[in-house]
Amino acid sequence: MIICKIKNLLTFVLALTFIICAVPVSGKELSQKQKMHVVVAMPFRPNLPLDPHWYTEDYVDYIAGLLPQDRYEISGYFVSLDTIPQFLDDMQRLQIQKGNISVLNFCDGGEWDGYPGLTVCRMWERHAINGIIPKSGADYTFILNSDDKVKMQDFLTKAKLKSLPQTLISQNQKLDKAAVMGQLTKANLDQAWPLFCKLNVGAGALSINDDSVCHTIDELLTHLTKLKAAYPNSDIILQPYLPGPEYTVLVLGDRVYTAIRRDFHNRYNIMYEDYMTGVRPVDEEITYLPAPEHVHKIALDAIQAIPGKQHYTRVDMRDDGKGNVYVIDINDRPGFGTPSTLKCMLDFNNIGEAQLLRDIVDSCVR
Repeated sequence: MIICKIKNLLTFVLALTFIICAVPVSGKELSQKQKMHVVVAMPFRPNLPLDPHWYTEDYVDYIAGLLPQDRYEISGYFVSLDTIPQFLDDMQRLQIQKGNISVLNFCDGGEWDGYPGLTVCRMWERHAINGIIPKSGADYTFILNSDDKVKMQDFLTKAKLKSLPQTLISQNQKLDKAAVMGQLTKANLDQAWPLFCKLNVGAGALSINDDSVCHTIDELLTHLTKLKAAYPNSDIILQPYLPGPEYTVLVLGDRVYTAIRRDFHNRYNIMYEDYMTGVRPVDEEITYLPAPEHVHKIALDAIQAIPGKQHYTRVDMRDDGKGNVYVIDINDRPGFGTPSTLKCMLDFNNIGEAQLLRDIVDSCVR
């Protein structure tokens, strides 16, 4: 395998193209037009090193290793908030050059954190390539209404699905004890202790640890103060802590692709950020079990409740300990690789990542 890295100076020398050249197993060379050129679009922030746990040059190689080399040619493109227009123009030029391309959109940043996400889809849908170049992932409307957990819960409520009471601590809100208690009372959370704190738009279990579960107003204010200092540009959502099992269901198109139950062997049976960064041992602290059939329907109903169009989506749910299952997150651009939840789901159910990736590429929408 020969990997050629092309650096684009117009995109901070970080929009890299890796062209994978392969010899087909048949021994008969295929022309470039017969191959699908797949671009792996990944988020980055200028002036920061690439996160070794997420998207790097190695990630492109990983994706390339999952796709048949006689059918696909792979390249990678790092996209920042400032370089989205350049990225879209480059995709248009690549389409003219190659004639047969598809984009795997892994740009899943919260944008408050400086990483591109929603804006990529918004600008894509306004560009000439929309409807011409197939792209993976949900459309702008679905992402807008599912990434924001307040909006997501509101749509679940409108669809008469079980939804959690919640309140939002905005990024500019001062942490006055009486005011916060008033918010909790208004949202019917003042008698729902312990409460769970998380970023309203976050990825990779960002910020989640034992302190995320708060038993008193003083614990809550202490943790909110820490979160505001660490993530000053993010809103924070407060919901009841659900002590029961956690389920996650992957939906591709209109069907359940795979599902699991996850048990976390820690104090509160929750997904820590440390699992995603390799600080804590995933193999020792997370157990996977089959998911019951009834959560499949909940996942499908939740996706149907969100306006817009989805492509492949992971729906996370938790039980309140009394048999009531609530949707806690809808992830419309789940990533591949280790230690991703997606890979763990597939491994448990004996489904190869390569099969899922081919199904995603083949079902990309124009």
